[in-house]
Amino acid sequence: MKHRMLREALDEIEATEAGPKIAAFFDFDGTLIYGYSALVFAQDRIMSRQVGVAEALRTARLGVDYVRGKAGYDDLIKLAGATWKGKTPKMVEELGERLFKEHIADRVYPEAQALVAAHRRKGHTIAITTSATWFQVAPIAKALGISEVVCQHLEVIDGFVTGNMAGASMWGPGKARAARDFAEEHDVNFDGSFFYADGDEDTALMSEIGNPRPTNPGKHLAAVAEELGWPVLRFESRGTPSPDVIARNVTGMMVAGPIATGAALLGLARRSRREAINVTTSVVPDAMFGLASVHLDVTGEENLPVEPAIVVWVQRSRIDAFVIAKLLRKNCDIIVDRGLAADPVVGSIGRLFNVSFERNAYDPDVSLQRRAFAALENSTTVAIGIGDLSNLKSRNPSTNLRASITRLASQANVSIIPVIINGSDQLVTRRPPMIRPGRIQVEVLQPITFTGTTRADYEAAASAISELMATAATR
Repeated sequence: MKHRMLREALDEIEATEAGPKIAAFFDFDGTLIYGYSALVFAQDRIMSRQVGVAEALRTARLGVDYVRGKAGYDDLIKLAGATWKGKTPKMVEELGERLFKEHIADRVYPEAQALVAAHRRKGHTIAITTSATWFQVAPIAKALGISEVVCQHLEVIDGFVTGNMAGASMWGPGKARAARDFAEEHDVNFDGSFFYADGDEDTALMSEIGNPRPTNPGKHLAAVAEELGWPVLRFESRGTPSPDVIARNVTGMMVAGPIATGAALLGLARRSRREAINVTTSVVPDAMFGLASVHLDVTGEENLPVEPAIVVWVQRSRIDAFVIAKLLRKNCDIIVDRGLAADPVVGSIGRLFNVSFERNAYDPDVSLQRRAFAALENSTTVAIGIGDLSNLKSRNPSTNLRASITRLASQANVSIIPVIINGSDQLVTRRPPMIRPGRIQVEVLQPITFTGTTRADYEAAASAISELMATAATR
């Protein structure tokens, strides 16, 4: 079977005709996210003790019948819809949003996000096409900025969900018909469009569309793909890590402690806290990435600062601070969003090499600017991570951020060095938090310097930062 690397898929999209006549249809469960959202909804009902004995027995019996072919997908939808019977659409939407935030957001594949971003750069029409209900899929559509959703709807009468399906079934051939109808309504060239999906039932739409792209396919779809020569994508950034990955990460965590202790003793002996921090900054990331078998492919290394500067990057994952530390190695203060303070990896190990967690790392306040200025005056480079990892769309620098960084660089008379990190989010699992083996692409861009102190100078520098960071955010 032909397996395609993500980079090949992204290059293919880049070479494709631009414009909205080309569509990218994405399945939801198993394609955009790891696993199945329906299980999250079911688990929530069980944990909140909303499932009685009779319902549990009906569900188990239907599950067995479905596996044996005695029950169909429509029966499963009716069972799921019945659990929401009598609720208002707003109540079920709020449930979906809560479960996405608490459980499903962690399951979103970074690889899928990269595909969505690549199609968006080409101006393609992007749609989620799924047999899941609107209540399940609406939160991820909002999070990924996808406005077009073709999904299963439930009947609403007098403001309440009845539990019955509204419209035709979205299973198998039904999904193919719905995608065809969508293409006609939006003047989409179906023969030039893409479909990413994992389910065996998706062979119907795969067979009709111009660019079928089985993604994490099941056994039947994988066999069809092999027979027909469809390139297969498999994502590995989510799911249960292998025993080898777990062992490597545990060893890395155990090694970090003694290194930090030794560095602290060295700093105490030499009466230099900075020297102790420099030891951990230069050694801990090497040890962590070495044991996890993570390699950096760095371009533009000659642009790294030899004197104090402001380094900015768009945060794509929780290990980006380690990447920055590995690049800079010494005399640097790293600032990331406070939301990472509770992370078991960055929150514990990051403090060993002076990573600080701020309320608005991506939009610095006055006190943070003062401390950053003091660090720069003390011959220390300041690295600022932009973006809130809890929000899949918050990747672009705000006006306040651009102004803050520009003003800080001008006051301290230092350069601004943008760094673009790609691939780190694909190596990190969230539950449990682990680092998988792989490669991270790092691009150190040319420094942005000031030629004067006029308003035009500030605006030119701020515009340059915005353009570079916006480019990084969409990669």
